[in-house]
Amino acid sequence: MSTSIARDIQRLAGLDEPSTTLLRSFDLEWRCGTRFIKTLLLAGYNPPAIGTALTEALQRYQRMCQQGVADYERLKFVLGHLYRALERADQRPGDELTARWGRHAYVPSEVTEYLIQTYGAAEHV
Repeated sequence: MSTSIARDIQRLAGLDEPSTTLLRSFDLEWRCGTRFIKTLLLAGYNPPAIGTALTEALQRYQRMCQQGVADYERLKFVLGHLYRALERADQRPGDELTARWGRHAYVPSEVTEYLIQTYGAAEHV
């Protein structure tokens, strides 16, 4: 288990312990997702907005797991929820960064494409 990534995200985004516990569960299934989230935070994208959005998304993610929602759909939901929060803060990453970070974190190309198609055309570098 990648506890250090979860702890890094907790520290950078200001997550509480219950959210960090949910993040560890998310990390077990989607380590690529936690790597992507950590990259967003290290790049300086609005940590308070990411922390709040992540707390909301992880609670919903847990319910989605219990309801049997498909794996990729859950990952798209979590990362998409973060992108929506960054969009509201007028700080979402551009398409090139999203593609590069997706490859670097090994996010499935279908999910990276979803982020680009849904939240693309912003050029914040």
